[in-house]
Amino acid sequence: MRRHAQIAQRLAREAAAGNAQSQYQLGRMNAAGFGGRENMTEARRLFVAAANQGHIEGSAYGVGNAIMSRMLR
Repeated sequence: MRRHAQIAQRLAREAAAGNAQSQYQLGRMNAAGFGGRENMTEARRLFVAAANQGHIEGSAYGVGNAIMSRMLR
């Protein structure tokens, strides 16, 4: 669990600097609850940020996954 928190911290720094891959990966971590509590709102924000930079997985997988996850609750 500590390892996930360390990875999340590194990805958060990179994501804040505009790294689309880090935004996407941190979005996946937020959606799954790795490195902390599940946060679908933050996951969606990160997926959209990555998608806005042309990150294909961020737009297709991430946003769709975040929406479906909300619908199934």
